[in-house]
Amino acid sequence: MKNLLTTPKNLDSDALEFARSLNRSSNIIYIQVRANEGALPNECFSNVARMVEMHGGEQILGWQIWEWPGVFAEAEAHAVWQSPNYELYDVTPKVESKIAFIPDPTVNFTGVRINNVRHAIADNEDVRDFIAAGDHKHRIFGAIANGTRLDQWQIIIGGRLDAATGLLPHLFKDRGRRSRRCPCNSGLSYHDCHRPEIKRTLEMAATAGQ
Repeated sequence: MKNLLTTPKNLDSDALEFARSLNRSSNIIYIQVRANEGALPNECFSNVARMVEMHGGEQILGWQIWEWPGVFAEAEAHAVWQSPNYELYDVTPKVESKIAFIPDPTVNFTGVRINNVRHAIADNEDVRDFIAAGDHKHRIFGAIANGTRLDQWQIIIGGRLDAATGLLPHLFKDRGRRSRRCPCNSGLSYHDCHRPEIKRTLEMAATAGQ
C-alpha cells in the first residue's frame, strides 16, 4: 500500500500535541527543503555535518513531523542546517518542499538508529497494532548494522513483522469494522483470517531476544 505520510498542513491540529510534548520549550516550525549537492536521502546527520564543514553554521537536532491524515502522526529524529545568518534549511533530499520540525537538543545521534515516535490519531486497533509492530522492529533490529548476519529467530520474527506492517495499513480506512474482508484476498473477514496471526506475531515480538 502506498505510504501516505506527509508534512502536516495544520500545525494547530490536536493530532500534533504529542509532537509538542517532545520539547515543550520549542515550537513546531516549517523549514524549506534545500538539498545540498551530493547530499544523500535519509542521511541527514552526515549531510548537515558536511554543510557545517563547508559553509559554517550549525547543526540543529530535533524531530521531523509526519502525518498520515486521520490515522497517525510520527516524529522522526532529524538534523537541519542553521546557516551563519541563522536561517534554517533541510539539506537532505526528499519529495517534500518543506518539513515540519521541532528543535530538541536532547536528541543524541551516536550512529545507532533512533526509533520514530508515533501517536495514533484514529481510535483503531489496527493502527495501534501497526505502531506496536514498528516499535518491536526497532527494538529488535534498530542497533544491528546493515549486512550483519541474522540469527534464525531474527529472520523469522523479522519476516512476520514485515508481513504485519505490510498488511495492516490496508485496514485503516475501514475504522476497525469487524466484518471487513481480510486484505490477503482470502474472502474471509480479517477477524477470522489474519487477525490471530497478527496478534501472535506481536506476542512473539514482545518476548523475542529476551
